[in-house]
Amino acid sequence: MSQLIYSYLIFNYILQFVRRKYKLNDITEIRAQDSNNRGTTAMACLRILRGNKKSMVFKAGSLGKNDWKDMINDLCSKQMNVVVSAKALDGIDFGE
Repeated sequence: MSQLIYSYLIFNYILQFVRRKYKLNDITEIRAQDSNNRGTTAMACLRILRGNKKSMVFKAGSLGKNDWKDMINDLCSKQMNVVVSAKALDGIDFGE
């Protein structure tokens, strides 16, 4: 029997050929953190950690609060370690 491997796919909504794919088994932590960039419209950014490797910061300018809530709840349902430190996401009940 083959083992089913789940992946987490991130892509740029403008340049849709720019994609990053991570195996869920390899991910040790997912962070929703502040964007730290005055020129961005993103409420928060996403960073994926795999062991001691950090991914680039993915700015999520097209995501609203409900999108963040749905995404984080979905990741938590897959037993992913999600850390939410973005001030813009304070007050959202993620149902953890």
